[in-house]
Amino acid sequence: MWVRNGIVLNTTTLILSLISLAAIIYFEYFSVNDEPWFFNTSWKFHRWPCYYYVSSLLCYILFIVYQKISKIDAINRAIRILAKCSYEIFLVQMVLIALFPNYGLVWMIVIVLSSIAGGYLFNKWYGILAAKQF
Repeated sequence: MWVRNGIVLNTTTLILSLISLAAIIYFEYFSVNDEPWFFNTSWKFHRWPCYYYVSSLLCYILFIVYQKISKIDAINRAIRILAKCSYEIFLVQMVLIALFPNYGLVWMIVIVLSSIAGGYLFNKWYGILAAKQF
């Protein structure tokens, strides 16, 4: 549907997305015990009412933000470079999170920046090794 029509936000999807966003807020901050309707787990917003926000409104917002920032040449180049390294960034991020299990804003910033730099370097290194073998 996105390929044919693009990401469309109409009244119905907006209302359902806002209800879904309200469900996320409820499950995160106000929910105590919703059984038997929803199981109590540590994943607070994995429940079905929360999915519509992510699949509609959040994707639409990300699409609009991308349209705005992709017009800036430096950002567009950076997105293209990092998109080619996304799997390596993910792998480095998983290693760093396993090695340094701490939580906080500074930790998160260090992990994100280290993952991006490490993933980019890993991608380049792996590309050089692959080129030498063939």
